[in-house]
Amino acid sequence: MGVLDHAKVSVRLSNQEKFTINLTLLFSAGWCALLAVYHVGCVDPALRASQARGAARILGALITAVAVGATAFLPVISSPALWIAVMIAWLGPVLAPLILVRLTGGPRPFQGGETRIAEVLAKASERVEARDPQGWREAIAELDSIHDPKVQPFLAAARGYADEIAAGAPAREETVARFQREYERAFRPPPLGRATVVLTVMVAAVVGLLPGLVLGRASACDQAERLLAAERASDPAPSRPASAIHLDPGSGFTLEGGGQLTLAEAAASRYDPDTLGQLQQAGFVSGSWAEWLRDTGTKLGIDAFEFETRSGALAYQQAVTRYACRYATSAFSIPGGGVGLRIRYGSGDPIRDQAAWVEETRRVVIAIGYRTAPADQSEILRLVDLARR
Repeated sequence: MGVLDHAKVSVRLSNQEKFTINLTLLFSAGWCALLAVYHVGCVDPALRASQARGAARILGALITAVAVGATAFLPVISSPALWIAVMIAWLGPVLAPLILVRLTGGPRPFQGGETRIAEVLAKASERVEARDPQGWREAIAELDSIHDPKVQPFLAAARGYADEIAAGAPAREETVARFQREYERAFRPPPLGRATVVLTVMVAAVVGLLPGLVLGRASACDQAERLLAAERASDPAPSRPASAIHLDPGSGFTLEGGGQLTLAEAAASRYDPDTLGQLQQAGFVSGSWAEWLRDTGTKLGIDAFEFETRSGALAYQQAVTRYACRYATSAFSIPGGGVGLRIRYGSGDPIRDQAAWVEETRRVVIAIGYRTAPADQSEILRLVDLARR
């Protein structure tokens, strides 16, 4: 008995809605790309300079990936608090990379010839601080005893640097630059390649777009609220007598029953446990219903609830729609005003289109069930037109 108000929404967006969503997507993609740029341009180089282990660089990349993911889903989940929490968690390690270095066991240990070079350079540094140039040159000369092919370019740069210093003049800028460059190559993890950097930023930007493009459309409840507002602002349609239900669905439907509804029966016909209180508060007067069985085995139903005032009918329409939209997959407008919702049920007819509207002091709802979702809402709109004649 009765028609169940239970539903969720997808609609053809207006130009203004499309513009707003596009801006949101652009912001999401841009911010994701910015996070990636900051990581490859600041975080990863800082980790390299700290002699971070591979695990620290991987952990830093994972943290940035989580931040990118949270930003990408922001247009969908609409939870700024969650995004802010992720950003705060991200800021810690990216602003203080040594945290990641410590979490992963400290700096990367030297290997092979690197260990000997580090010892020689430490000894040479001590001689410089002691103002002992001869001792410094002798320490640097010990580099010749290292035969690790991996560090030979650095050793050549170090000898060239030492030779210029031994000549009694400051080393040339290009010599110093070469020394520093070869030191980076010999002692620090390899930097990210240019292709890797470009690909990382591009992937982050695409990730920022995808969730919004795939999932981020206007929600059922958002669209239903717009339809409710339009209905409240419209002129009321003429109401029919409380006992009258005008609907002849035509061939293919068999009338199963109909009649009047008391307050208790009207409340029992709904899923929402708050229905009784909503009806009482809205000023419920009476109700009527009718139900048909389609040849395919699905059902068609219509309910009409009469209230003391139009404002009461609109208040009930709003309360029911706000409950139903949480379970709907799409929403659509109804010619003449009202709210349409497409519902997916776990029992009974798996798909149901329903349309509800207020005419003066009466709230009417039609619902028709399907085995599989129809391509459009043409049938429910035809039934609405028949019921409104």
